[in-house]
Amino acid sequence: LETVCHNCGKIKALDTEEFRHAISLRDRKRRFDAVWRLSKPRLICEADPPEEPDQLVKGPPQPKHGGCGNAQPEIRRTGLQLWATWKPRKGDDDEDITPDKKRIFPQDALNTFRTLTDETLEMMGLSLDYARPE
Repeated sequence: LETVCHNCGKIKALDTEEFRHAISLRDRKRRFDAVWRLSKPRLICEADPPEEPDQLVKGPPQPKHGGCGNAQPEIRRTGLQLWATWKPRKGDDDEDITPDKKRIFPQDALNTFRTLTDETLEMMGLSLDYARPE
């Protein structure tokens, strides 16, 4: 749940040299750990920037993430419960806003897992046969 977006199911890590190295690892456990370490600190699912006609003049195109742009929670485990904490964004007007905290129920986690594609599961290092909760 810390690796993928809760809305669109894409991996939160950006397409960098470190990410390409992480998904090229053959050992599934090491691949999962490397992708998780790159994705965990990301608190937003990066959306593609709007295309501008001047971009062709500026240089090579930037790699696109294809995300939804939604804020992502920080997930903590308390006993047998999972809690999601959304931190307020820096652009918000109210400075004394407390972080929004919500419990993640099993149905919420299942819905997040259902949005994952086979390609996403393979990039994360999970087995296609055993990763599906259905």
